[in-house]
Amino acid sequence: MFKPLDIHGEIEHVYVGPKAGQPIESAIDNAGKSVTVASPYISAKQYRRLLRKQREGVDVALLFHELSGLGTTIQPHEFLEQLVTRDDRRHRWRLIGFFLSLALLMLSVGVVAVLSYQWPEVLVEMVTLSHAAGFGAWSLVLVLFLRYFGLKFRTHSYRYQPRLSHLCWLGKYRGNTAGDTIHAKCYVIDDRKAFVGSMNFTAGGMTRNVENRVDIDDPPAARKLGQRIRDYIHSPQIRTSLQHYGRTVYSEPPNGPNSISRLFQG
Repeated sequence: MFKPLDIHGEIEHVYVGPKAGQPIESAIDNAGKSVTVASPYISAKQYRRLLRKQREGVDVALLFHELSGLGTTIQPHEFLEQLVTRDDRRHRWRLIGFFLSLALLMLSVGVVAVLSYQWPEVLVEMVTLSHAAGFGAWSLVLVLFLRYFGLKFRTHSYRYQPRLSHLCWLGKYRGNTAGDTIHAKCYVIDDRKAFVGSMNFTAGGMTRNVENRVDIDDPPAARKLGQRIRDYIHSPQIRTSLQHYGRTVYSEPPNGPNSISRLFQG
């Protein structure tokens, strides 16, 4: 559960009206150390703003409930990263099994070819209905064995992580024993200044809607607020289901992406 936080700080400015989020966007763009955001909804544009700041070396934390435009204005791959790990021991066994089954299949075909060329009468005597059925079954087993070790034998494992380092996506989290629904809108910049109010981190909240915004120019108060949001993001009561969500977004070939071309990679 999100523990209540009661902070008494210096209020620099109170604003009610449209474009309430413009000072927030400007402050985020000029942040040099850290940005901490809590908002029920975030748009693709604002998410990319945070992602860009992280690439610039800014420590970004985001607590939100839903990502607006997911699958339309923003693709899940922009939000979630697939990490692929290969088990080298299983990979070696896959190669051994693949070449062994291939050799056995070629040996079977070679034996039939030799018999048909050298001793056709022997082959005719051998190939009764039962022998033909047995040979067909043997060949089928080899083909399936070859297919299994060539394409189906799992040598890779997959896990998923958000592209933002500190993130809590309540809309995709299962087993949330805290049972919280985020409705707070808080923006903390460099642990020195904070903005709280009614504005979601969306185009409507930042620009179009009539919103209220309170500017807190008090570093100790801003630091406490930012730390409380980050503590909640990493709370043990929040367990991510992003692994399940990642499997619906990415493919998981048994032998890694493009499994045929990876078959012979060392």
